Parts: sequence; structure tokens; C-alpha cells
Amino acid sequence: MSIEWHFEEELENQINWNDPGKKIVSEIKSEMTYLEILERENDQNFVDAHFDKGKPTSSNYSILTISSSEKKDFMKALNMSEALKHVDAAVNPTNPEAPSSAFLDPSVDDEIRILVLKQSNGLGLLGVERKQDMVVDEPKNFLGLVKSSGLNDKQEEGSGGSHGVGKNVYWHWSQYGIVLFYSSLSSPYNDGGKYCSAPSGTGCVHKTRFIATCRVGMSHEIDGKWYNKSGLAGASWDNGSKHIAVSLFDDQADAMAEKLGLEKRDDSDPGVTIAIVGFRNPAQEQEKAAENSLDMRLRESAEAHWFPAKISGVLEVSTTDEDGTNEDWEAELGRRYKLLEWLKKGLDEEPGPRVKVTDPDKGLGAPMVDVESIYKRIEVDLNIPKDYPGNPTNNVQKSKAILALQITESEWPIHKELPTLGKEEWGNIACIRHNGMVATYKPFVQRPNKQYEGLLLVGNSVVLFDKKLSSKLDKKYQAIGEQMLKFSEPAVHDDWVPNIFQATANSLNSHKKIAKTGSERVKQFIRDVEKAIRNELGDVEPPKASEDASWDELSKALDFGKSNSDSGGRIIRITNSSFNRVEPSKGKLSFDLEVPRLNDKRWTKGATKWTLKLKPTITFADGKKLGQKSFNCWDFSELLDDANHASMRPRVLMNYSTNKAKWKKKTSENAKLLKVNEWVGKINQLEASILSIKALKISFKDLEIDLTGYENASVELIIEANEVKP
Repeated sequence: MSIEWHFEEELENQINWNDPGKKIVSEIKSEMTYLEILERENDQNFVDAHFDKGKPTSSNYSILTISSSEKKDFMKALNMSEALKHVDAAVNPTNPEAPSSAFLDPSVDDEIRILVLKQSNGLGLLGVERKQDMVVDEPKNFLGLVKSSGLNDKQEEGSGGSHGVGKNVYWHWSQYGIVLFYSSLSSPYNDGGKYCSAPSGTGCVHKTRFIATCRVGMSHEIDGKWYNKSGLAGASWDNGSKHIAVSLFDDQADAMAEKLGLEKRDDSDPGVTIAIVGFRNPAQEQEKAAENSLDMRLRESAEAHWFPAKISGVLEVSTTDEDGTNEDWEAELGRRYKLLEWLKKGLDEEPGPRVKVTDPDKGLGAPMVDVESIYKRIEVDLNIPKDYPGNPTNNVQKSKAILALQITESEWPIHKELPTLGKEEWGNIACIRHNGMVATYKPFVQRPNKQYEGLLLVGNSVVLFDKKLSSKLDKKYQAIGEQMLKFSEPAVHDDWVPNIFQATANSLNSHKKIAKTGSERVKQFIRDVEKAIRNELGDVEPPKASEDASWDELSKALDFGKSNSDSGGRIIRITNSSFNRVEPSKGKLSFDLEVPRLNDKRWTKGATKWTLKLKPTITFADGKKLGQKSFNCWDFSELLDDANHASMRPRVLMNYSTNKAKWKKKTSENAKLLKVNEWVGKINQLEASILSIKALKISFKDLEIDLTGYENASVELIIEANEVKP
């Protein structure tokens, strides 16, 4: 038995959903490794599809190797040669000027590696087979996970995800873009007799289903015919005009799964098995080879990002190596696990255990020192706007958060680098929401007095873990508070950024009216957390500058041309730069940018791009400085997000029909209209190809810069524009 691949000419049997924050995972900038992103997003999907809440859902990772002797049968069963034709067409287009899928590789080695991710006690891939079959209020797990790139269909309020793009990581880990889905269902699927051999109208009730997917990234041509970027393989069903792929069900699904080396699923244990065919790290060149084995790194990631779920009884994680040895995670061994368990006592303060920390008086490589620590519990409020959807009152309400700190008597070492976002080390707070997910490790204080670490519980996690408040909370407002912070997270949920809340809310009709207010509430909450930490560390105020210290001139309008000189050769101009400090912790930057047309003779021959950079230097009262990479002035990627277009337009004006210019990337109609090959937005940096029609003029007005923690430090910000030379 083999299956037939269908790459349709149009997306009739696939779904493009326009969800907020939709992004391709490979383009997301994160402190996490790709392996961490894969583990986090997979286990979040599993936790959000939890069946019997009386016991954990489980996640197991294993590597299946299809040997050279087994490869022929495997490829025949999967009809893999047909799928690889589409992969090859996307990687090697017939038109050499056409874009190609650079991340894929159609070659097949002697062995094929498969990463198998198996869930037990899950809902399974419930719901209808095609979007045309959708019924109101019925689950869409199957459509959401298998057939869409941005559909967010969680089973209940308070889920871990919000953008609906987490499952996209699966395809990025396959060199072929091939991912298999095999599921036992917690609720049988009745297809009404449409997709099975039962007499018409009598219905078919299914307990398991299987389907193969292949995403090659772009439309592609084979023998003069164009195909869509996504393909499916399973059973072949005649919709009246052509054959399309639908799931294999029951005995056929089980037989196909076993033929491909997957363990047969029992409908008494619902869940899903996901198999990534041609498993490889899509960022292997960027990420150094880790010393630890793959299975150990997966467990370590789960322990760091899901240890609270061990206490709440929501998740168990294990790995199985190729010898069949099963290893469970050790989430309960970490320091923060013990701090979280301490909250069960209902105390506000208690001596903590002795811990080993870096010796503050000695350099790197010195032995650790053993010191005393103290546990402290602090309550912080997140204010909910009075007109927030779901707030039944006409008053500002509060969602409670709990800050739990473990503070040592040891000072922060001068030689040790400052805490960094995403690092599970001293100086970071594990921010926990939902029912056990660490959303981010966030360094709220950049220059701590003491070595410390902690937890910040928000939303439902306060109800689950904090004994003192758990029975007194209004779960409605806890859920709203959690949603506000969830909306503030990027697609990989690894930070809380108020501006992301504003963009997300603006993209939702139900939340538009509170977009700005909610963003300000999130920003104030983050400041309040920082203030609470400073109070406990003995550093109530940010570092003081000397009395005669003044705010340095923010902008030095440096214009760099082919000679990098200020006499002749200037090609890009920055003018009218200004800065207004509207609050101690907030500034607004404005400037104009002028980029000449391509045929201007001042361009260096062969130059292909130009860049705009904001290069800050922070100077504290003691004379110490923060380098240019440690301070985020402004995220230019916001310009490329359609959800931000309305809010960006008054602040960023361009002389190319600003009604149409939405700062999209290459392939967009607007980009073609402007003769732009590509825009790339990063933190503190904007990159663009040279425009060919006429000179470009952009006016940046009142770009808001968050200066929390640097209220009395001096800042020098250089605005630099330069061509990218050949």
C-alpha cells in the first residue's frame, strides 16, 4: 500500500488564515536555539490539547532511523519520490531568476532520520477533514495543526499559544518539508459517509487518522504546470471535479503508520504522533554543535521551559534513544522548582537554602562560593482597562501577579556580564503563566546589587501555585491579565513587549479600542515588577548621574557615502534629527532620511543595499558603559508587520504613495510597485535594496524609545546610514 501526493493548483484543500502576529518561525529572532523553539512549541501544542485533566499529558521524543536496507520500502510506502519532485522543483526552479526554497534539500542519503514526537492523553486531531465541512463550535484541531499556517484554534480560554504559528516549526526541521501526522481520537469522527466506503448517508465513525504533508515554501513548476507550495498525501477522494487528498482512517491509517515505522496507536490512549522526515537542524550553520546529545538537549529545554507543569501535573516529558532506552526529564531538580514549591507554604518571607554563586571578588574561572539565601514573596498588580473585552464592570480591575525571589548575600560580580534575556541564570526571572509554561526568562534589572533569581506568576499560574491568594482570586480577571501578557509576546513567546500587545490588539476588532491603553498597562506592570525587585535588592532607584550630567546630544547625523568622508561622496543624508524626553523613562526620536535614486553617480559601483542603524551607548554615573548591542532603541521590524500599518503611518511617512506602502517584503504588490527587492527590519537596524525609480525620502516622527532603568544615565545615539558595498 502506498499513498498519492496532491499538490493542488489552488489552495482548495488547504487554508491560509490571517491571524495576528503570523510569522515564519525561521525569521523570528530569539535568544533560544532552534531546538528549544521546536521543543517549546511542540509541548505547548500538546499541553493545549490535553484530554483527561486528572493526569498529565505526556510528550516523548525519539529518533527513528530508516536504514539503507529499509529505505526502498519506506520511500515506496510514502511515495516519497513523487514528493521529492516537488521539493526539487522548489529548490531548483526552471527559471534561474525565480526564488527558490533555500532551506530544503531533495537529496536522499543511505539512511533517513525521522524525529518522532508522540503525545499520550491528548485530544487527538479532532474535527472535519476540509474547511468546506466546518460546523460552528466543532473542534478544528486537525485543520489547525495539519492544514493551516496561522489558524489558532485552542480548546479553551487560557491556552499557551495565541498566534497559531507554533506548529510551523515542524516543517522547518525536515530537509524535505515532509511531516507525518498519525492520531488516535478522544472523540470519534463521523464523516457522514463522505470519505469512507459505507453506503451513502449511513456515516463512518473513525477512531484513528493518518495524513502526510509536504511544504516546499513556494509555488513551483513541473513540466510546464504550476503547483501550490503545500501538498498532502493519504486517501484519494473525488470531490466531483478532481481527486484530492484526505486522511486515511482506522485500519488503513494504522497499517500505513506501521509500514512507515511508527508505533500503532490505541484509541484507549488518544493523542497524536508527529514524524519529521529527513530530520535536521535548519540553523546548523548558525548554531554551534552542542556537546550534549539530542535527547539530553530536548530534556534540558523541557526542564527549563516547563518545570512548573511538573508541579501542576499537566505535563511529563521523556526521550527514547535509538537503543530503546527511555529517560524522563528531571524538572524537579532545579532551584526555581524549589522556590515555586515554597509558595505552597503561604509565607511572604523565609530563609532559603544555601546556594553556590560566582565569587564577586575573583575573576572568571574562580571556584564558586557557598552563601546564604532568602526567599521573598511580593504581590504586584496588572491593571486591566475598564473597557477591556470581558471586563463586565465599568471600572479598572486588577489581575494579581506574584513575584518570588531568591536573594543571596553575595554582590553581583563586577567581572560578570549583565543578565541577558532568555538566559536561565542568576539575574533572570522565570515568567510563568498558563498552567506551567515559562513564557520567558527576563532580566528586569540590568545592574543588580546582589546575585538573585526568581519567578513571576501571572494569570492562571497564580491560581495554581500561590497558596496565599489561590482561593481569593477572581479567575475572570486573572484570565484577562494573562491574555494581556500573552498578546505582548512574539510568535515564539520568549519576551513581554508592550508594543506587541498594541499591534496584536489593533489586529483584532474586539480589542482595537484598548490597544494603546492595554499597551501602557503592560508597560507599567513591567516597570512595577522592576521597581519591586530593586526595592528588595537594596537599590531603590536607578544609578544616579552627577548633578552636571546632561542628556547627551541624541543624534549625530552622520552621512556615509562611498568615501565615508564628510567632504564629498555623501550619498545618504540624515537631517532634522531631534529628541524630546517626554518622561524620565521615555523619549521620542525624529529624523528624516534621503536615499538617492539608483543612477546617482555617487553610489559605489556594484552596491546592492543600504542600511540605517541606531547605535546607542549608555553611560552610568560610575563611568561604566553599555555597548551598542545591549540597548534596544526601536524595532524596525514593526514597519514590516501589516498589523501595525495604521499605527505606523502617522510616524513613518514615505514619498512613495504612503496610502499603499505597507513595508512588505519582496513578492508583495506594493514592493513591486515601489521597485523594492526587499525590506528587512531588525532591532536598531533597517535594511533595503536600492530604489531604482526616484529618490526615496522617509520621515520618522516620534519613534518611542523606552528608557526604563536608564532614567538618570546619559545616552549617546548615533544614527548611521551606509551603502552595502560589493
